[in-house]
Amino acid sequence: MLPGRLIIGYWKEVRGLLRERHGLTVVQARRGISTYRAQMWKHEVGDILYHEDSARTAETIAGLVRQGLLDNPERFEPIPVDESSQVQTRQSTARRRKQARRDP
Repeated sequence: MLPGRLIIGYWKEVRGLLRERHGLTVVQARRGISTYRAQMWKHEVGDILYHEDSARTAETIAGLVRQGLLDNPERFEPIPVDESSQVQTRQSTARRRKQARRDP
């Protein structure tokens, strides 16, 4: 897990980019980040998110806000990636295996 100061700095930079480059209001930026982070947590993305450039993350959030997809988080589903670029942590892999054993 990354140190909290790095995570806080990352999202602070994303929030600034949403305001400066993408013209979102403070409320839109905060709500967009909050909802986006909740969805990333729900789908167990983990720290790999912080390998993404903050400008690209801001661009993604701005697009989702403009399309209204973050207004209804149930409509927001992660975009599938090809297996060569997918990174899994041992912990999330172990959770999936454990869940698979429970579900017949």
